[in-house]
Amino acid sequence: MQIISPIITDLWNKNEHVSAITILTSSRNEIIYQTDNWDISYDLGNIMSTWNTEGSSIEILGIRYSTLQCTPERLVATNVRGQGHIVAAKDGKIIGLVYLLPDADVGGSYMDVARCIGEINKQVGSQY
Repeated sequence: MQIISPIITDLWNKNEHVSAITILTSSRNEIIYQTDNWDISYDLGNIMSTWNTEGSSIEILGIRYSTLQCTPERLVATNVRGQGHIVAAKDGKIIGLVYLLPDADVGGSYMDVARCIGEINKQVGSQY
């Protein structure tokens, strides 16, 4: 989606620890944007189920992440073996799932992602 590309580019520029991004609709869990370096479409059902039931861990592309925070608006998970982190934010009708590199500041990175998803929701949320 061309409208959200500048917003995502801004996130990349602000946070060097963001490695991969998926943007989806909250109503149908339909992927509307995904970076070329990961395809989480196969894992998406399990990710969303774990998030909605506040599960203790998620698995993405064969890597298990322990859930640190899980609310309706936020998911923060980390791999205990140092393989990175997952942060997810929901704003209105848009959800963003982001893979962070192992040395990322997870809290600060979550805030960057949440702002990005809020802006994307303002731009395209009404379409979904």
